[in-house]
Amino acid sequence: MEGWSWSEDGVAPSEALRDVLEDWTVPSFVTDPIGNICGVNQAWVAMCGYRPCQALGKPATIMQGDLTDREAAASHTRRLRENGKSCSTLCNYTKSGRAFANEISSVCLHDADTGDGSVNQYYLTESREVQHEEIEHAITAKTMRPFLLQTATGAKRPRMHHPVLLIGLLLAGPLFIVPTELLRGGQALPAEQTLNAVKGLSWIVSVLFKCISCYALFLLLAAIDVSQITSRVKKIF
Repeated sequence: MEGWSWSEDGVAPSEALRDVLEDWTVPSFVTDPIGNICGVNQAWVAMCGYRPCQALGKPATIMQGDLTDREAAASHTRRLRENGKSCSTLCNYTKSGRAFANEISSVCLHDADTGDGSVNQYYLTESREVQHEEIEHAITAKTMRPFLLQTATGAKRPRMHHPVLLIGLLLAGPLFIVPTELLRGGQALPAEQTLNAVKGLSWIVSVLFKCISCYALFLLLAAIDVSQITSRVKKIF
């Protein structure tokens, strides 16, 4: 059937049920009674990046990853089996590993064409990539965390970074310490020399404190789990 790919091992729905889904354009997949994927449409393949041969026969959990709320996913499945329908928004992953907020709507499909008069139940799940503030914050935090850790610990940083910075400060400092009159070849009064020296030292101390402050900020951000903070703040308010 054009637009859909189905399992060839006998667990796919009947031809009649497939005909009902023929014109389904929303990214969707169908799971069999035990929860394995037995059908996917081309819209879902394009959205998630799994080829039919990579998804058919696999559990729907292939889209889960580190940021997927397992409890919310299990609750979605439980509501689907108990009530015949369920809606949730989860953090899922494409085949390439890209995390995204996935709004899923699932419904139970009854297929009576089993040959022995019994009824099989299949489950149709529609997927839509949506904007979800909490999930997007968690994805951003996880994406930025390795960068912050590398910056804070100095990983992958050139070994000469700190010496170059210190040498630069030592070379720039005298420009502020040496009186401007001497740079012009004239004579400077002792009081003016002292004032210029104080200004130069003050500048060096100011730069050092700014560098230390930035370094401390990177250490702090690397140690903070932004997703947990966001979740706790939302629970409070």
